[in-house]
Amino acid sequence: MTDTPTPSLARREIDERARLFAGTGEMKGRCRSLDWATTPLGKVEQWPQSLRTIVVTILDSAFPNIVLWGPDLIQVYNDGYRELMGHKHPWGLGIATRDCWPEAWAFNAPIYQRVLAGETVAFDDVCIPLMRYGAIEDFWFTLSYSPLRDDSLAISGVLVAVVETTSRVEAQKLEAEREQLLTQVQLERSRLTDVFEQAPMAVAVLTGPDHIYTIVSPAYARYAGNRTLIGRAFRDAVPEAAEAVLLMDRVYRTGEPVRRAEEVVPIDRDGDGVPEEYIFNVSYQPLRDRAGVVYAITSLSTDVTEQVRARGVADAAAGDVAHARKQLELVFSQAPTAIAVREEPQHRFVLANPSYLRLVDRESLVGQTAREAFPELEGQGIFE
Repeated sequence: MTDTPTPSLARREIDERARLFAGTGEMKGRCRSLDWATTPLGKVEQWPQSLRTIVVTILDSAFPNIVLWGPDLIQVYNDGYRELMGHKHPWGLGIATRDCWPEAWAFNAPIYQRVLAGETVAFDDVCIPLMRYGAIEDFWFTLSYSPLRDDSLAISGVLVAVVETTSRVEAQKLEAEREQLLTQVQLERSRLTDVFEQAPMAVAVLTGPDHIYTIVSPAYARYAGNRTLIGRAFRDAVPEAAEAVLLMDRVYRTGEPVRRAEEVVPIDRDGDGVPEEYIFNVSYQPLRDRAGVVYAITSLSTDVTEQVRARGVADAAAGDVAHARKQLELVFSQAPTAIAVREEPQHRFVLANPSYLRLVDRESLVGQTAREAFPELEGQGIFE
């Protein structure tokens, strides 16, 4: 006696597979060609009607489904699930799910126990580490685990409906990270704006080779006559100060900062078309991106017009005083009368004209006290 199937029995099994798994699709073709007798499920013609029905149902479904049948939870899956198998396809057809997915067994085993006890279990966007492409990676799924009953209505398997949500979850995570970064950028920008608004000097950031205003402090806006600046190129917004464009062009081109002290800049603050000259201490600093490329310029300026003009007035007054002193000294030196000027309390000589020096027979007296100049008069009550 031999267990080798007769040609007629083998033919009948092949025909049954062809009938049960008829139709197009890769997994129907693989189910037709697989010798199920070599698997724990056995010959297809011996499958219970309930198993045959659910397998045919999932093979016709466009959604990813897998049937886990029997004590070892043998896998039968459709074309949709095939995409989730990765490198484990087609090897995973007809083998125990624990052998196919050992890395997920700790997650799935308790769920299978609950389902085999009659419970239905579902998850939304659950993360399961899987080795689909040679290395364990995190994947996200929406899953439904349902009990499958045999012809006697006893629970004999598990139906798993799967939708992979990895792309959506990762996109949501990236979006959340982007929103977080955007919030952080907005916070930092707000802080920077606060610094600019409270800065004692005028600050502006001008972006690109055309020097477009992107940030303007209140002080800078006042310096420019409170005209519209944001979003405009410097040459269009402040055309009367065109020479400043040459300096900014140089900074943008060379990446080297430029500083100017007491730079005279014409500005039409009143908007009457007639620029007035103002004086600024100006600094243009390059801003670089992570690659080191200049993408913007920071303009820092302080209006020193009043200080410079006040200094000019003071210098002029000092010049007038010096001129008057020289005139006075000239009058003293040419006066025929002996004249000397002394400061109290030490009677220190400030001026002494030639006539006075001749009178007292001295060559110089300026800077000396009377006691130092005339020691011979000590004790005569003159210095008390």
